[in-house]
Amino acid sequence: MQLSTTPIHVLFRVDASSQIGLGHLLRCLALAQAFDSASYRVTFIVNEAAYAVCQSREDWVGSRVIIPSEFADSDTQELAWIENFIQIHAVDIAVIDGYHFGECFREVFRQLCKLVVAFDDMNCLHALFCDVVINAAPMAFQLNYDNTAPTATQCLGASYRVMRREFAEIRALPISKRQALTIIMGGSDPKGLTIPLLNAMNAYPIHFPVNVITGAAYPNQSELLRVLEGLSFDVSHYHDLQRVAALFNQSRLVISAAGSSQFELQTCGTPSHLLVVADNQLLATQSAQEEGWARVHDLSVVNDSAMIAQCEKIVESVLCDFNDYEQLTRMHELALRYADNEGATRVVKAIEQKYKELTGKC
Repeated sequence: MQLSTTPIHVLFRVDASSQIGLGHLLRCLALAQAFDSASYRVTFIVNEAAYAVCQSREDWVGSRVIIPSEFADSDTQELAWIENFIQIHAVDIAVIDGYHFGECFREVFRQLCKLVVAFDDMNCLHALFCDVVINAAPMAFQLNYDNTAPTATQCLGASYRVMRREFAEIRALPISKRQALTIIMGGSDPKGLTIPLLNAMNAYPIHFPVNVITGAAYPNQSELLRVLEGLSFDVSHYHDLQRVAALFNQSRLVISAAGSSQFELQTCGTPSHLLVVADNQLLATQSAQEEGWARVHDLSVVNDSAMIAQCEKIVESVLCDFNDYEQLTRMHELALRYADNEGATRVVKAIEQKYKELTGKC
């Protein structure tokens, strides 16, 4: 807990869109909630799509500011604007998350604030220019951050997984009290998998509850509604669901896009089939499969013409698991064995210590 009478001001620079999804934004929210609980002042600087998500969520913390749209193609203008914002609003710590923020951007960004924190997944950006790096993948220790962030405090591995409050407080139900199959392809479903998965399921007799969750940035609502009307089984559709922990906790099995949501599923003890749609998801997702509570389907290299066939194979595998009570029970127990809800608190403490080292303040 910070001791200063003036709250330390933490700035998050992160975006969202139908192309990049909501994962970066939501894991920043998880960390912001931990800062908020520790009485920090929090501000988000985001693009218009992310701002709309911030405004719509009931669990959002901190103030929100839209980055001027005229800076979209000019890092120089954006960085000058951020520098001015940091000076006017006395920002102490900045958190950056997103692969569209390249090495040159990060080099200048690092000079604007007392301490910079970077979320990362693959260590593919060369120099990270940060004081704290966060990568919760169990294999993150092998990514050689000593090269790309040589002076940074390294918050690496499963003990630094950040969770939103609703998941940190969940009590997992046993498989015997779960009935539903849930499909959730992230905030935007960039590969368009929700509809072909449902169409593939329509070839089978489905006699159990099915939930479909689409995120705020999902672009195919009209088409999805037409598909739902033509299915031979009933589906409960939730769009931009504010709190998903309860639904995950009631699900016997979930088909999910890989990414930060897999850690939330693990906390709920929910057996999962994780669909990798981007390279940065693969490392963390493979560890979930090795732990035994999830199966992984790598769709990041599958072309569009083969996607329907892949979805049909995934559904066949999912339904096989769904009907195997003993298998689901094992997966449930393994998920809870490796689950850890204290990651965000550990990250905040690591940042506090680094801030003290750099500034002499706490």
